[in-house]
Amino acid sequence: MLMSYASKQHHTVLNRLIEMQQLNDDIQAQTQQLKIMLKQIKQLQKQHARLDEFYQKEYQSLCLAYQNGDISEQDLDYVNEQAKTKGYSVLSEDGIWNVLIDAEQTQRALIKQLVNAL
Repeated sequence: MLMSYASKQHHTVLNRLIEMQQLNDDIQAQTQQLKIMLKQIKQLQKQHARLDEFYQKEYQSLCLAYQNGDISEQDLDYVNEQAKTKGYSVLSEDGIWNVLIDAEQTQRALIKQLVNAL
């Protein structure tokens, strides 16, 4: 059965409304995700500051303690086991540095993306 011109037009309008309703719902869901992400970014910044402070104030003396044998391989194994280490040891300078830089670069990329979107 052929649709009349009015029926086709009506069907097109309904399809457009469906498409826009889905888009509206997607934007609403993504906005909620961004709100959660904002909280995560604040938490990341606090954690970043704590790790950076550790790196600036305590890292060198702890590395010396490790090099002098005051902190043993067994101690590091214990720390890694208890902390359930997923990456580099905190006594690895490159490990801390890479984590700090990656967090900073990722935040900069996010800022650039947001500025470009405005």
